[in-house]
Amino acid sequence: MEVITAEEIRGGFKLKYLKYKQKYLELKNKINDFADAPNHLEEQLSSDKFNQLGGAIHRLNFFRKYNLEEKSYSLKELSKISKISLSTLQKVYDRGIGAYKSNPTSVRMKRTFKKNVNAPYKMKLSKEQWAMARVYSFLDGNPKHDTDLR
Repeated sequence: MEVITAEEIRGGFKLKYLKYKQKYLELKNKINDFADAPNHLEEQLSSDKFNQLGGAIHRLNFFRKYNLEEKSYSLKELSKISKISLSTLQKVYDRGIGAYKSNPTSVRMKRTFKKNVNAPYKMKLSKEQWAMARVYSFLDGNPKHDTDLR
């Protein structure tokens, strides 16, 4: 039986921390690059910076449309900003939770936003993140889902 020393354990945690810190900084740089992208939607869609980001596109489009600070907003706040009823946004959110539970293979990976990946749930978006992404997609005008609520 191999004995692992405390120093080896501490070293392993330090390596993991540095790896995640590096991934965080890379994602932060991608988001900052995206913020410098052109303002016209057609140019944004064709720009490489936009395509590299991989996720949070509807959220960022919503923030730009209403000239908002990039922070967390509740459904109530989003309802006031967009002038869409809270009950409608709540239905979209609930459908997002339902979609997460009924089709887990479509849930994307955290940080990379790759889909159809056979990975454990702890590596994927949470059901709340998935539902809020659907709300932002709805607010951005994505016609893929919830068309009956428009």
